[in-house]
Amino acid sequence: TINGGASWTLVDTLFLNQEVHQIIVHPANHNDLFVRTGNSSLEPSIASALYRSTDAGATWTRTLGPIGYDGVVAIDPSNAQVVYSVANDTILKSSDEGVSWAYMAQGVAIFVSPSMPNVIYRVGSGDSIYLSTDHGSSWSYRGVAPGCGWQLWTAMSTVMTVSVDDPYTLYAGCSAYEGGFYRSTDGGMDWEPDTGGFTGSHSVNAIALDPTDSNTIYAGGWATVVYR
Repeated sequence: TINGGASWTLVDTLFLNQEVHQIIVHPANHNDLFVRTGNSSLEPSIASALYRSTDAGATWTRTLGPIGYDGVVAIDPSNAQVVYSVANDTILKSSDEGVSWAYMAQGVAIFVSPSMPNVIYRVGSGDSIYLSTDHGSSWSYRGVAPGCGWQLWTAMSTVMTVSVDDPYTLYAGCSAYEGGFYRSTDGGMDWEPDTGGFTGSHSVNAIALDPTDSNTIYAGGWATVVYR
């Protein structure tokens, strides 16, 4: 759509038999897209892959796969060449826009600070959180994500995000019915629940931040509920 969602045009049929789990638009070049697919009912080598388009979705090139059913893709907002992807519980880094990939660390999710791209977070086994301040060259253990157990990462592309203007403020949501919304202001070491105004289910499995106003946050969960 180019009119705010009033109408839509099918740009490609490549993904008709797959599940699209994530769409990433580069913040500096809006014609540059990555799509992560995953379909548990299909052969993993076919269903789970990362695709890239440089022409606003008109054509696509497979850049990585298979990558497993769950995972996260992140782009360095200051350098379009640098892309991170989770593939089968391993975090890979590309410095050439997805043409080639190198091992970076073990993990199930990765998040890049929009305001300071050298600050990166990864989630490892047991919901452990690690912080890097040098683009992933070294890591320090921060602690464990808020108490949702495995459910925190069932929708890994959306249940944690980094503040648009503070690289050490994180937001996380738990997809359990009474899960809730959490905030950390020290890079994931300590978390505080922040669900004032929530009614019924406190499930949160989608979070979006207003890129122009760090105080405006959207959270979505079960029963088609969206909070602001």
